[in-house]
Amino acid sequence: DLAQHLTLAGVLSAQDAPNLAPRLNALAEAGRALPFRAPNGLPLWAAPERVAALAPAFPMLGPAQGDPAEALAAILRGRLEVSGPLTLEQVAEPLGLPLDTAAAALTRLQDDGHILSGRFDPDRPEQTLWCDRRVLSRIDRLTRNRLRAEVEPVTLRDFYRFLLRWHGLTDATRRRGRAGLAQVLEQLDGSEAPAGLWEPEILAARIDSYDTDDLDALCLNGQFGWGRAGPAQDRPKLTRATPISLFATDNADLWRSIAPQTTPALSPRAERVLAAFTARGASFAAQVERDARMLRADFEEGLAELVAAGLMTADSFAGLRALLANPTKLRVSRLDLIANTNAGRWSLLPTPDPLADPVAHEAAVERYARALLRRYGVVVRIVVAREATRIRWLDLLRVLRRMEARGEVRGGYFVSGAGGEHFALPEAIPFLREVRADDRHGETAVVAACDPLNLTGTLGAQARVPASPDSQILIRDGLPLALRKGAVIKPLPGLPKDETTPVHWPERALPRALSVWQ
Repeated sequence: DLAQHLTLAGVLSAQDAPNLAPRLNALAEAGRALPFRAPNGLPLWAAPERVAALAPAFPMLGPAQGDPAEALAAILRGRLEVSGPLTLEQVAEPLGLPLDTAAAALTRLQDDGHILSGRFDPDRPEQTLWCDRRVLSRIDRLTRNRLRAEVEPVTLRDFYRFLLRWHGLTDATRRRGRAGLAQVLEQLDGSEAPAGLWEPEILAARIDSYDTDDLDALCLNGQFGWGRAGPAQDRPKLTRATPISLFATDNADLWRSIAPQTTPALSPRAERVLAAFTARGASFAAQVERDARMLRADFEEGLAELVAAGLMTADSFAGLRALLANPTKLRVSRLDLIANTNAGRWSLLPTPDPLADPVAHEAAVERYARALLRRYGVVVRIVVAREATRIRWLDLLRVLRRMEARGEVRGGYFVSGAGGEHFALPEAIPFLREVRADDRHGETAVVAACDPLNLTGTLGAQARVPASPDSQILIRDGLPLALRKGAVIKPLPGLPKDETTPVHWPERALPRALSVWQ
């Protein structure tokens, strides 16, 4: 109803909509609108019941009592409550206002919290727009609902197909070279896996012709690091099964802060090595060995214990490789091996931040949310629940909703059978559509049981396959089919009747450096 619209807006102009003047004149004849002219002669119509409040801004309406600036701000507020986002010119011109006068009134409204300014329209990305905050909230809600309604969910099985492609675990999506390895490490940022299986089982599965030198180079140039982020037992011992994380160096503090923490008791030799590194700071192992005045074997064991306790790291992954090597096979000490590789300096990992400050906690949750989006493409609660962190789902959900409101992620129901709200990176959505449209044609992938992408028992009705260091899972078209443990291959229980376990098990060539050292 135009009369009600006029009452809410206070003042309407013929420029507000095509053919509006005849309708407003009809209201004026009925006594429901008061015509007048702006100082520049522009015809306007006012709501009769609001004349007293409007007169300070437009004295031609009658005797004025009150602050003109306050009255003009109230008029603009009313008009913005019944319109969408407007530019400064669109606000000023229909009322015949100078731009600086309109800008001052809008700024006053923004300072009072009634309106917001920003770049809200994707069709006008360079223009600053002004909008009532409640109107903007309604537009945002309607836009989100429309975008969410456009989502067509995939099945849990197809979501597993998507994740295998997203991580480059299929023949057609495997990555190559150092640049490809950097992409993989960004996806696995903060993931935990057995130390001795990171390269032969996890990275080599994703990279064609994996080269250990590439990982060392990415660590040495400061892009990525390694270390134990989670809790350790008392008197920890470094083995190939010790859980180690690879992480972007910018997030090194994040993963240690959000992981459950313990303070393990150390052996006397590990305490001496720790004291030596605390005194020297980041140093080469041979330098600290001389300062510590310890037997070489004791120093090696102490250094390995600090790594297993989550207290020590090195510039390069070669340092961890050397500590995991079997000295009897190489006929040299592990320190000699470290000296002969590009392990770089050894240093103490930073002390975890307890995140007691609310601002620091919120920033950590957002960084964690971005890492999950890179890892899974689509954040689904049943998958995130496997992550061993101190971040609550409700905290993560609040941050993801805020990211959706900023247009950084898409919300919706992307995976059928997975409850709760889902959030996806925009670049992941074409992958999901491709998987949904692509018929299943026997696409296979081999995933280590200790791989972060071992989602058996999570995506599907099959039982969980434990993260055993010596086990691999064969997956065909998103369905886990068979388990290989050592030389024994057996089908997984709960397979559909039309699925059979293939006889051929794909093999990968082990990088030569790993073959020699392990």
